[in-house]
Amino acid sequence: MKINIIILNYNGKELLEECLPGVLDAVKVSEYECVVSVLDNQSTDGSVIFLRQMFPSVKIYIAKVNKVYCSYNSILSEIGEELVVLLNNDMKVEKDFLTPLVEVFRGNENVFAVGPKCLDFSKTRYEGTMAKPFFRLGVLSAIPRYRGYEKYVDRQGLTVQIAFGLFDRRKLLLLGGFDELYLPGIMEDMDICYRAYKYGFRCYYQPKSVVYHKGQVSFKKVYTTRYRFAIAHRNSFLFMWKNITDPVILVKHILLIPIKLFFSLMRLKIETSLGLFLAIKKLKYALMRRKEAKKFFNKTDRQVLKDIENNFK
Repeated sequence: MKINIIILNYNGKELLEECLPGVLDAVKVSEYECVVSVLDNQSTDGSVIFLRQMFPSVKIYIAKVNKVYCSYNSILSEIGEELVVLLNNDMKVEKDFLTPLVEVFRGNENVFAVGPKCLDFSKTRYEGTMAKPFFRLGVLSAIPRYRGYEKYVDRQGLTVQIAFGLFDRRKLLLLGGFDELYLPGIMEDMDICYRAYKYGFRCYYQPKSVVYHKGQVSFKKVYTTRYRFAIAHRNSFLFMWKNITDPVILVKHILLIPIKLFFSLMRLKIETSLGLFLAIKKLKYALMRRKEAKKFFNKTDRQVLKDIENNFK
């Protein structure tokens, strides 16, 4: 199998200097034919010049427009490798991280993506990507740390959300890639995985593969905490309106919105209300995307959620 490791970068020259050598070391010891690429999202910190001078073996792609995570869509249609590893510029990897991910794909045609075990840079705090689906006040979320999560951290199984890991490039393109509905980001990774499940594919968690993540370094440089929370709420509403087709779940979602707003306002958290307002502004676009996505839905929401939840029993 040929593999392209694509690192997304925006003004992360220092992060690339810290993290990229480890990725290149992993490629040297890998049994697979690998290419390392950096997809630069219109950086202004000299990242591209730095890469050309210090890492001449790395292929560089420059996005025409900074579409954050959705910039991956353009490069996926240009390259020819069967499998792609999607990484952020603030990620380190173990030298042997690649082989366990590929092993899950072998002989299993319905694999959409495989996520590694992710820890923070201190190597002590679990960050993902073994995420369990939860409904909270009518909104579906993917949570990596919940009561009792520790017993699943070292067990291979299904997951509902993979932001970084090994993806089947053709399947990503088949489903239309990451949806710009969620720009500037948050939940586009859960969206693509959930749509993959509804098509009939599966997403796996492989703890034998280990990576380390600083977490939203570039994102936090650009957006305030309050705005990030508002976008997170906005996108959770958009996710429901776009992807959920079960009428009972949708009715519960709509009925619980006022309660969700009430509790957030009682706690003086305006991000939920702002998120709903921003989501309503994109409702027309969300419904258009819903119509397009439904063409690929072969499974019901209940079938998908039951399949994933059985993994956590």
